[in-house]
Amino acid sequence: MSETQFWIQTGIQIATVIATLLLGAIAIWGDSIKEKLLGPKLQLSLFDPEGDRINLRDGTNARYYHLRVTNTHRLAQAHNVRVVVTKIVGPSADGSIPDETLSGPVQLTWQHGHSMPQYPTVGPSINCDLGCLLKDKGFSLSLLFVPNNVNPQVPSNQKMQIEAIAVSDETESNPITVEIIWDGVWTEDAKEMRKHMVVSEINT
Repeated sequence: MSETQFWIQTGIQIATVIATLLLGAIAIWGDSIKEKLLGPKLQLSLFDPEGDRINLRDGTNARYYHLRVTNTHRLAQAHNVRVVVTKIVGPSADGSIPDETLSGPVQLTWQHGHSMPQYPTVGPSINCDLGCLLKDKGFSLSLLFVPNNVNPQVPSNQKMQIEAIAVSDETESNPITVEIIWDGVWTEDAKEMRKHMVVSEINT
């Protein structure tokens, strides 16, 4: 056997081994590999830190704040999507913010939730309500339900941090931490209001 034939035969054997290993991997992990490469990919972010100024039906001045769920693989729909809060941390008596995790996640409501399902399918981006600031009452998280051990309110001159994540049947998004601070001042000017009501993503 010539040296050239030897290397050709060796190359064929190596290629056969690699192909066999790849086929085995696909047989074992094929669905998860396909889901990772071609399935939906969710991203969660704060949407417009200035909020959305509205008047409630009773005439109350309010400003709503939202989180946005984006599916960066839009052709692969994410099913039964929900945005859940996994941590709600408020100040303790000494002003520090202790690290506490909820015993179970609590879902946030969807923007215009009265006209959409509780667990929608996400191709294009959609928003959920983070919470609402009422002029004379302060900020309240828009939780689908409020557990007995959770205070969803942020009164004036207080702050809160929440951790949230978007979850679907197929995947979940990056977790984000949002800090909410209100100094008690209300103004109709959106840019000025942002100095008094600070809603921002923070790195933890």
